[in-house]
Amino acid sequence: MKHITLVASQSHPLSYANTSLRLFEHDGVLLRGIGSSYEAQVRELFGKRVLDPIIARGLLVETEISDYTCDEYPLVLKHERIPTITYPTEWPPEALRAAGMAVLDLQEAMLDHGCILGDINPWNILFRHARPIFVDFGSLMWGTAASVGQFLDEFKRYYLWPLQLAKKGLWRYVIYLFGNYNNGVQYGDALLLLGPSELAKSAAFFERAGIWLGEGLRRTLPEPAKKHLRRLRNGAKSRLAAKLSPSDLREKIDDLRRSLSEMKLPKGDAWTKYYEEFPKHGQRFDQSDDWNQKQLNVRQILREVSPKSLFDICSNRGWYSLLAESMGSRVVSADIVPEVMNQLYLRARESDRDVYPVVMDFCDPSPARGVANNWFKAATERFRSEMVLCLAATHNLVFGSQLSFDQIVEGLASFSEKWLLVEFIPREDETAGKYWEARKHHWYTEPNFVRALEHRFRIQKTFSSFPEHRKLFLCERRGSA
Repeated sequence: MKHITLVASQSHPLSYANTSLRLFEHDGVLLRGIGSSYEAQVRELFGKRVLDPIIARGLLVETEISDYTCDEYPLVLKHERIPTITYPTEWPPEALRAAGMAVLDLQEAMLDHGCILGDINPWNILFRHARPIFVDFGSLMWGTAASVGQFLDEFKRYYLWPLQLAKKGLWRYVIYLFGNYNNGVQYGDALLLLGPSELAKSAAFFERAGIWLGEGLRRTLPEPAKKHLRRLRNGAKSRLAAKLSPSDLREKIDDLRRSLSEMKLPKGDAWTKYYEEFPKHGQRFDQSDDWNQKQLNVRQILREVSPKSLFDICSNRGWYSLLAESMGSRVVSADIVPEVMNQLYLRARESDRDVYPVVMDFCDPSPARGVANNWFKAATERFRSEMVLCLAATHNLVFGSQLSFDQIVEGLASFSEKWLLVEFIPREDETAGKYWEARKHHWYTEPNFVRALEHRFRIQKTFSSFPEHRKLFLCERRGSA
């Protein structure tokens, strides 16, 4: 056994005030100290092998009793460290659907042992490849005091109502509301954004409407909506008196699982058809005769550089993200359009790819959150990769997002540990030419783009692209080892 001393400075910030189930980092290992009040319960979970089948199904982060001892805690657990961290504010809707399904599966399994999960907030979920994994071990313990009503309340706010908003094309509101990680989509938000009729299609939730909807908000509603709410609330009074049991929860889990699986999310717009340059082999990554020069050169560069991690910015459907992953890279793929990230997520999940699609604007990457910006890390820290890929995007960033070349390069450098592969689209390009005619940015030239790159990078090689007037620049970050 290895004896260690755990001090407050080692405490993980997401442990908050719960000192009885404290999360620590020690020599790069993620540990959890179990206080004496929980020791017997935790040992029973492991002794009866309650967790083994749940962990084997990938529903809970891999956890074991460690060989560490310490004076502060009678039991120390060791958790698997998941290298890529994405947050619910960055997930595409299909990822949230998968997370909701995983929560239902986990809760159903834990009901066999008399446990109701105490905190199913999606901020307690990470992804290994495209599979959601619950990582808050403490929620299994808190669940002994949790209620069925609490579970259903949280599930609606964090999964059911957000996906209903996605169904209506309102995912941007979900991203905003998820920023309040303690509340998610509250009843008042759902009522105003979905409307009473749409909200009524949810699982039976009106029995809690009187609690969720404050007096101030009720006064602002139009009279028809208030009447509708009163009718529904009065009709549910008889159900308020009856406390739901675990057996009731099993039935509701089936209903919720059906609601999530039948939810028809938007399939996309014109951007989802953007990659028509390789229609014949869109699902394959073995080189073929119909590959264009851009594909051939990107593959050659990836083979030469062999980045262990890669961040694909403005990735669209992520064909190059999947190519990089097929060659050994762990890939985070970012685009601002939720529908295209949905497509990439489903493809990554189908074939168990080490690809993490995120909905994120290059101009507004996810900031750090929490006290001292220390609870949730910024995207520039979490997604920082050995190589950054930015293809077919510079003209959109200039003419669409109104960025200068220097701003683009600064943004790319903030994610790059060493390499950058970026494509320049000149005015001669059909699409860039239309943009330029409308904006007339006379500084939009290749020499000016090269000068901006050289402030942060050394250009190692240039390659032809597709169409042929486009150009690829392989750059190495200045000061990198």
